[in-house]
Amino acid sequence: MNRVIYIFWTGENEMSENRLKSIQQLKDVSGVELALVTPSNLSSYILKSAPLHESYTYLSETHKADYLRTCFMNFHGGGYSDIKKTTGSWIKAFDDIGDGEVECEACDGDGTRTCGDCDGDGNVECYECH
Repeated sequence: MNRVIYIFWTGENEMSENRLKSIQQLKDVSGVELALVTPSNLSSYILKSAPLHESYTYLSETHKADYLRTCFMNFHGGGYSDIKKTTGSWIKAFDDIGDGEVECEACDGDGTRTCGDCDGDGNVECYECH
């Protein structure tokens, strides 16, 4: 399991002091690695097999972050957080996901799929329960 929390700052503007403090707090309390993805380092995360959509540049900063969140969870695994105050550790959440026994709700309408890094590749996938 990729025990990284991805946070995104898609604008070229500077972050507010409150957001910078929130990032530091997330680092301090989460118990896992934190990756701040910005326009200056985004290309190092994008896979050649899954490039950004050609319309990405036309999205608002908020919609860019939404788009990236889904891409990163799909292709990199790990976790995602908004840049806001965080109150606790993420370790148990990663432990629960990483054991392959977490049930998804309403996957394919039946709510009984098993999710986890079952093949050990660092990505969380959902599989039909047996």
